[in-house]
Amino acid sequence: MQTFIAIVLMFGVLISVHEWGHLVMAKRAGILCHEFAIGFGPKIFSFRKNETLYTIRLLPIGGYVKMAGEDFEPIEVKAGQQVGLRLTSAGTVDRVYFQPDQATDVHVVGTVDKFDSIRELKIQLLVDEEVRVYTLERDTLLVDQGMEIQIAPYDRTFGAQSVWKRVLAIAAGPAMNFVLAFVLLVIVGLVQGTPTRRRSNRDGTTGFGG
Repeated sequence: MQTFIAIVLMFGVLISVHEWGHLVMAKRAGILCHEFAIGFGPKIFSFRKNETLYTIRLLPIGGYVKMAGEDFEPIEVKAGQQVGLRLTSAGTVDRVYFQPDQATDVHVVGTVDKFDSIRELKIQLLVDEEVRVYTLERDTLLVDQGMEIQIAPYDRTFGAQSVWKRVLAIAAGPAMNFVLAFVLLVIVGLVQGTPTRRRSNRDGTTGFGG
């Protein structure tokens, strides 16, 4: 059991450092990172800081950073869906609820006619047979059964960045593992010391010189 725990902790550190490298460089490039996850499968712990959800998942066999534009979005708004909108004092949208009857701060309920969260930042609803168009805030949250995902305007997606920024975001993970290996090597050297050259004693035996 101790060996298993040690292996899990070792992989946890390696994965965390690797994915942290991706996360830091992606954020510096301006890419929206939906989630920073250690492990796969069901969530056992999570918290949100700023625009990123940090999670620890059940199976300690990997991890990932979910960057906007790299894959399909976990929440998709489709025409014909009924949603609820929370409006700001300026009349713009900062929340889109997929279960409007379960939210207490819904201002408008209607059926989606058109939704563009990438370029135009608009949502068009059919409300009481009237078409209404609302502007989305750049940090609008999509809320579906407790899951919250921030929309990603085009300039915040992975594909919108320059080739150099994308390369840095991808290469930062392996680079951090090299940094970790070097730091651990230095720590081991400081704690355990290093062997020095062999010397001959007067009695004919050999040993390591101090």
